Amino acid sequence: MERPTSDESRDYRWRMSIGKADWVQLAARLAEAVDYSNFKNAVHDQPDQLNKGRAYLSIWRAMHEVQLAEEPPKPPKAKRSKRRRRK
Repeated sequence: MERPTSDESRDYRWRMSIGKADWVQLAARLAEAVDYSNFKNAVHDQPDQLNKGRAYLSIWRAMHEVQLAEEPPKPPKAKRSKRRRRK
């Protein structure tokens, strides 16, 4: 895994490259560290995230508008049970 690099001229300031096996391991460790049940509520309690609150709200609002514009998903079809006929 490479160290993250910073470049102010890019669309995202920080980037890093990581192989799939390392990503799977890292994602599992990060998921284990989650200690909240609701990200939206928890993010506002983190001092290092206070400057991002408006940005998060803008993203959530935009994604909610996308969701409202989409057709609602169709419910999954019920699975038929395979019953054996008794003779």
